[in-house]
Amino acid sequence: MRRLITAVLAAAVLTLVGCGSDPGPAGIEGPRPTQTPRPPASVDSVAMTQSGGFAGLRRTWHVGPTDPGHAAVFAAASQQALVGAEGSTGKAPCCDLFQYRLTVSYSDGGSESFRFYDGAPTDPALTRLAHAVLRTQPQPSDSPTLQ
Repeated sequence: MRRLITAVLAAAVLTLVGCGSDPGPAGIEGPRPTQTPRPPASVDSVAMTQSGGFAGLRRTWHVGPTDPGHAAVFAAASQQALVGAEGSTGKAPCCDLFQYRLTVSYSDGGSESFRFYDGAPTDPALTRLAHAVLRTQPQPSDSPTLQ
């Protein structure tokens, strides 16, 4: 009986002391540090090139923080808005359709690039971003057919 009482008391003491838990300094258990999630990086700039089409056009947009229309473009290009977005793979469905290349640069130095085509299934987030960019002013044309 004495052994049973001793074993029960030992088990109770070990449970109260926290035997087997992750001890802090000098065996004292302390609060565990929590990881604060980092806020998503903000958008620094968005570049888009539209090329192809029947006439073989090529237009380029560079949208920065001081450009007109940047707020709508940056909202559509945020990391939250583009979570899981995927561009097209393979060839364009037809040679006369536009190809779009989008590059989003973020404040943490990262970037994301996407390619997609008119007439091909496109992620809705990329469509929203492209439409926001198309509403801004393109840079002077680098296409020989648009001078």
